[in-house]
Amino acid sequence: MKLFELGTKDRINSLIISEKLYGREKEVDKLLTAFDRVAEGEKSQTELMLVGGFSGIGKSALVNEIHKPIVEKRGYFIDGKFDQFQRDIPFSAWLNAFPELIKQILSEPEEKLQGIATELQEILGEEAQVIIDVIPELELLIGKQPPATELSSSAAENRFNLLFSKFISVFAQAEHPLVIFLDDLQWADLASLKLMKLVMEKIDINYLLLMGAYRDNEVNPGHPLILTIEEIKNLGGIVNQIILSPLSQSALNNLVADTINYSPEKSLALTEQIYRKTQGNPFFSTQFIKYLHKEGLIYDNYQQGKWLFNLPEIKILAESGDVVELMADQIQKLPQSTQELLKLAACISNQFDLETLSVVYDKSRSETASYLWNA
Repeated sequence: MKLFELGTKDRINSLIISEKLYGREKEVDKLLTAFDRVAEGEKSQTELMLVGGFSGIGKSALVNEIHKPIVEKRGYFIDGKFDQFQRDIPFSAWLNAFPELIKQILSEPEEKLQGIATELQEILGEEAQVIIDVIPELELLIGKQPPATELSSSAAENRFNLLFSKFISVFAQAEHPLVIFLDDLQWADLASLKLMKLVMEKIDINYLLLMGAYRDNEVNPGHPLILTIEEIKNLGGIVNQIILSPLSQSALNNLVADTINYSPEKSLALTEQIYRKTQGNPFFSTQFIKYLHKEGLIYDNYQQGKWLFNLPEIKILAESGDVVELMADQIQKLPQSTQELLKLAACISNQFDLETLSVVYDKSRSETASYLWNA
């Protein structure tokens, strides 16, 4: 029998969108350069790096692209996200960011762990419970603390801001610079913006890169975020900004080519129609590709061993309506039970876990998961 190589014709018949980042090389370089600036020097100053752009333009994806390189450079990277429907919860994104950092630190060698715990207790003093109340994981690091002194609301807020800025300074050190990424700043509450300004003012916080993403089309000159940024600049704070544009057709073509395993030359005809529909918005582009696959307009031809696409039908779709309408249409095609479940999930937050959702839905986890799977 003639020898042959195993697996040469094995194929995955589901369309998997390439997860690489396309067309953002310059922006990634700017972010990493900003990290290098705060990580170097004896007295590195805190820097605020803002990433603006429309919804779906790839702000979060851009920032997350530098997560691994920062960790490789000994940095800590944490992130939190503001929610449009939870703006009444002060400091939500700040507080969501730190539990993961505490968990990372708990895995450090015992000697380093004890050093951080001692420094935290010294810097927070008898008021450490103020931080534990909002970040319970901290108790795992420094143990139980005495109750905090009762103060008036304004005094309590000032105390919290002071303690939290000290808390941050413990983790932002020369041996491990800290990156805090706050997403959807256009929905930040006033207390969070005030804290951001305070952190940028503090001369005793070094080796910190504060990054924020926001939808620049949803803020005007009088928006609290813009006013806060101007105040930081006026106080001498270092503020830099990247405004993301839609992907070029060339960058989008690379994404399409990698997704359907074509050469860029052969995928261009399909890309042109996707670009016509989405104007290079990365999120809308990937959603449109998924829609085309679900509708059978991009399909797997097993005999030929490759993906094919129905270009005439795709052209018709590209010229009619917009992607948002297509996405809404896809949701309406879901089973009614799945639609109801998604409504409940949206009420929880922009992120949710199966356990919480099953409790809200009043069904078992397995039953909840089965309804959610359709989405």
